[in-house]
Amino acid sequence: NMACHARPTYVLSGAQQVRETVRPLLESLAAAGRSPSDSFWSAPSPGTMAVFCEDRFFQDHVMYVRALAEAMRPEYEAIAATGLQLQIDCPDLAMGRHTRHADLSDEAFLAVAEANVEALNYALENIPMEQVRIHVCWGNYAGPHHHDIAAAEIWPVVAKVKAKFILTEAANPRHAQDAKAFEDACARGLFEAPKVIVPGVIDTTAARV
Repeated sequence: NMACHARPTYVLSGAQQVRETVRPLLESLAAAGRSPSDSFWSAPSPGTMAVFCEDRFFQDHVMYVRALAEAMRPEYEAIAATGLQLQIDCPDLAMGRHTRHADLSDEAFLAVAEANVEALNYALENIPMEQVRIHVCWGNYAGPHHHDIAAAEIWPVVAKVKAKFILTEAANPRHAQDAKAFEDACARGLFEAPKVIVPGVIDTTAARV
């Protein structure tokens, strides 16, 4: 496992590296007569980085994800500056429950998720909500999903993310029933225009769409 032993910082050449990395995509879009906004580029959320990189420096989750947000902010802004949609991958808001935070109660995990969303929103402060989409999932790995936290539990937290599009699993047998959770969340006013829930319809373990 990776671990954090010092305050995370963004490399000075990071924004330039982003521009060079996305250039082929932008050139392909232009050649096809498409706008950069018709495509997206993804980056992990601060909370996701915390899931995969153990904190051995701050010993405080809130401080840790805030520092990660500070470090990732230039990356997000560099991607957004290209005109592409910015996709933030947020498995920390679902998969994080039964992986990094498996020892916590649901209530304690939701507090962690709240801190993750607060940190992410800070990092997205200068980016229009309409240009942001997030991907939330319970993980893709060779194992059972019998400890996945219910979608209904995480929606109040997910709804606070500064993003127009909320992409989530909906094609696999374990989470196909979450369509009802989407409906209930909307009925409760958690997701209102201009936010859009985008259920995933392709799954790596299913032979049919």
